[in-house]
Amino acid sequence: TLSVIVVVRGLGLEEFGRWGLLLALNETWTLLNLSGVALSIQTRLAIALGGGAERDEIADLLAQYLLFAFAWAALSFVVLSALAPTVTRWLYADASIGMWSGLLSLRILGSSIYQLALICFRNHRLMRVVAILHALNQALLLALVVLALSVEASLPSMVYARLAHAWLLMLLAVVLVWCLRVQSMPRLPTLRELLARLPHVALHRDWRFGVMISLDKNLGTLFVKIALQWVGAVGGPLAVAPFALALRVIERITFLATGLFENMSAVIPRLVGAGEYGRLWHTLRRVQLALLGGSLVLNGLLFFILPLVVPPLFGAEESAGAVPLMRWLLLYATIVTVTGVFGPLYRAQRQVRLAALAKLAALALASLPAYPLISQHGALGGVLYIILLYAISGALTARFTLAELKRRAAS
Repeated sequence: TLSVIVVVRGLGLEEFGRWGLLLALNETWTLLNLSGVALSIQTRLAIALGGGAERDEIADLLAQYLLFAFAWAALSFVVLSALAPTVTRWLYADASIGMWSGLLSLRILGSSIYQLALICFRNHRLMRVVAILHALNQALLLALVVLALSVEASLPSMVYARLAHAWLLMLLAVVLVWCLRVQSMPRLPTLRELLARLPHVALHRDWRFGVMISLDKNLGTLFVKIALQWVGAVGGPLAVAPFALALRVIERITFLATGLFENMSAVIPRLVGAGEYGRLWHTLRRVQLALLGGSLVLNGLLFFILPLVVPPLFGAEESAGAVPLMRWLLLYATIVTVTGVFGPLYRAQRQVRLAALAKLAALALASLPAYPLISQHGALGGVLYIILLYAISGALTARFTLAELKRRAAS
């Protein structure tokens, strides 16, 4: 949250809007990554560890992740560098946004390796290490943003700060893996074993599962990005700025539950791999009730606190249009918090296709009133569109996911 405050106040409203469009472009590009390798490996590794897998199987999973990460990073740099300037010139009359988005794609490989380290820590229940890495992540980002803005308050300075952040964080995570592997993660392969598996890894293994996970995840990401891009196309950077700021702040609020979700993403597949469905059914119900109660209390307080806190932090001009959007987005935050545990569950139960269909249904239904909402109400219409998307998707997903878990627990 501190880094967002510094960026908003340092860049100013219009330049922050350009930065928001650049990030949205890069994140929209990631929707084309259909390998689904990160979430697939997260689920498959947890199930493998729960079922007592050998080192060779774990090495194959990690090698598969690395090969896909290298390929996607290279493709992203080539395509975005070549095409993004033309796209942003057409959409926003600003080719420089596209040019800098190509350079920003160089962070993808560093971020991917960092995520692989987090997957290993989560699945070995080293949640204290994960929490430390998250804290260092934010501290490093804040330091680099402050340093970049002190040199020049511009979009290019933000790109350089994010690149340095991704690669320094990757180095830190790799060092931690090397230090903790023998004592805390004994089934994890050595670097030599991992490199030896690269030429022999079966890339086709479970590729359908990975593709379906990717489609499902990308549809969820599209819920926010399509609204952001739509508002930008209608109103330009000045219309996007309060919307992007509101989303960033609410994302930081939902970040409070990240530790629980990361723990569940490791625990749920392990319990499924071990066949402990009864225990999972009772645990999940307690967790969701706790999440609902905690979210209602926290977001209820924030509804009254945000108008008092946000303007002094971000500036009166920068936050004038963002505060009403943040108050509406608290409803979105509650929905995301309560339904967040469904992801690891339906992936472990191999119901990803149904989850993707639920999101497609939500997209079709919610898009009917989307254009008039955004055309008439601007960024507020985009917020209402996002809330509607997540509400429909969450309700449909809960229906089939919990029904399957209850059936398995009773059998």
